[in-house]
Amino acid sequence: MLCDCLILIDPKHPDGNTLDEIVSALKLMNASIIEINTERHLIEAVVPCDEIATLQHLGGVCYVRPVFSYSPSESPAAA
Repeated sequence: MLCDCLILIDPKHPDGNTLDEIVSALKLMNASIIEINTERHLIEAVVPCDEIATLQHLGGVCYVRPVFSYSPSESPAAA
């Protein structure tokens, strides 16, 4: 299962992870990056559902909003 989600980054988080570092971590989770909004510190990505809990605890991530989940065998439009 995959989950399209919005990820809000706290640029003042004590861990000091940058937006680029979080994008790199997402790629290591086999996520696909859809959009990066640097002004709003927001990332839209498709993340494997079993990685959502890990993502929520990643330093610098202050909010994760799952938008919808779907099986890779079906198109997101059909989900």
